[in-house]
Amino acid sequence: MRRLVFLIAGSLILLSWAHTGSTGSSSVVQTPPVTENLDVFHRWIRWNNPGSFLINHLIDLADGYHEIRDKEIAALRTREDWENRQELVRGKLMDLMGPFPGKTPLNPQITGTLYKDGYRVEKIVYESMPGLYVTGALFIPEGIDPGGAPAILNFIGHNQIAFRAELYQIIILNLVKKGMIVFAIDPPGQGERVQYYDPEIEFSSIGYSVIEHCYAGNQVFLSGASIAKYFTWDGIRAIDYLLTRSEVDSSRIGVT
Repeated sequence: MRRLVFLIAGSLILLSWAHTGSTGSSSVVQTPPVTENLDVFHRWIRWNNPGSFLINHLIDLADGYHEIRDKEIAALRTREDWENRQELVRGKLMDLMGPFPGKTPLNPQITGTLYKDGYRVEKIVYESMPGLYVTGALFIPEGIDPGGAPAILNFIGHNQIAFRAELYQIIILNLVKKGMIVFAIDPPGQGERVQYYDPEIEFSSIGYSVIEHCYAGNQVFLSGASIAKYFTWDGIRAIDYLLTRSEVDSSRIGVT
């Protein structure tokens, strides 16, 4: 019994010493009690759907690469730095897309012309590869200088009717009214380039344009290539077509 009393007394002394410190004054910082987080909406938007876990993981990976890229870009100082960076990026893009095919005859056709106030629109079809037809429209302002006008390749996605949408027409006509020629082309799966056309429903058997992109992209991926190669090649050959037009100043060609 006496031993128990001594143990209790000793414990009380130690607790008192720990509370006040060896000098007898309170010098120990007290830790606030841990409270339970009762916020049921904590990061709810991100975590409410288990199906989003994969895409969130990929976003986290991409964010890490963005930080690396930002640091690399911030370190560029000279023209040589930028040219070396250009070659690095070009090499990576070529590795991702695979080698481009050789250039074959474009076989361009003008299927119709619309005359508007201050400009005309030529309906164009060309072959970026044999049998792969690209549809588009060439917007040509009136009063072009003899030396030719600057030209813009307009390659707009994410809309079923592509460059025909009102918002995109604003962009195109704004450039045309500034004296620029604009060549607007349809990406695969949009405008007049439905890749999986079903005559019974008079539309794609796969679905809306972006779904066509994904469907074709999966098929190309299985073959060991990238759908980006075909999108990019269509644009490269569109510029080749612009170079055949006498109205175009070949030293001033851009892309939007």
